[in-house]
Amino acid sequence: ARAVDLSNNNLTDISELGELRQVERLYLSNNQVGLIDALYNLSVLQVLDISYNDVDDLSPLFELNYLSYLNVMGNRIPAWQLEKLQLKGVSIVA
Repeated sequence: ARAVDLSNNNLTDISELGELRQVERLYLSNNQVGLIDALYNLSVLQVLDISYNDVDDLSPLFELNYLSYLNVMGNRIPAWQLEKLQLKGVSIVA
């Protein structure tokens, strides 16, 4: 699937999502996800919604060259990480 919507599922662990290497749009809003390390593998990911989770580290996203839209509203993301992604051209909702 090119788009996967797992919003509103009380998810805490998304480690298996790292195997969805062809996904372009991933919606994970309103869960309890803390770590997004598995998303490092999603090399063609363009749109990511992780709003209203427990994420505080976006570094796994730094090498995703196709990422163009990111919603991180309702998380505790350090400002420098948002700035780094914005400099790469990512449109961010925070």
